[in-house]
Amino acid sequence: EEQSAQTLPQCGTCMQPHAFADFEAHNLRAISLRTSAYEQAFEAHAEAKRKVEGKQEKRRLPVLQQAEREAFRQGTEAFKVASDQLELLEEDLEKVMLNATRDLAHSQMLVHAHGLEHFSRVMQSLPAVRS
Repeated sequence: EEQSAQTLPQCGTCMQPHAFADFEAHNLRAISLRTSAYEQAFEAHAEAKRKVEGKQEKRRLPVLQQAEREAFRQGTEAFKVASDQLELLEEDLEKVMLNATRDLAHSQMLVHAHGLEHFSRVMQSLPAVRS
């Protein structure tokens, strides 16, 4: 409970546009970098595989096969990193959305409270009706 309170926005009267900007700056850039790294590793593996399949020379084949296995390993690692980054992105998006929802609810409660105060003042200022 205490830890979740630390992640809540400090300001309860706005929609925290900076929270979305922070989310975009950190998480979306990170996932883009991880995805690009995975795509590059995937392309490197595909290229290495094409070289192995197209090579007729027996003496260079083991070197090419080793390069293909290494490219596959790097692609697998890049995929795992991108997957982990995607999970972090989903968790952070959930926190940002929960905080924004909390912030919106708080803002609505403030508006209603101010409305009730105003209504009470108006009602008190009206003269009493005697029958």
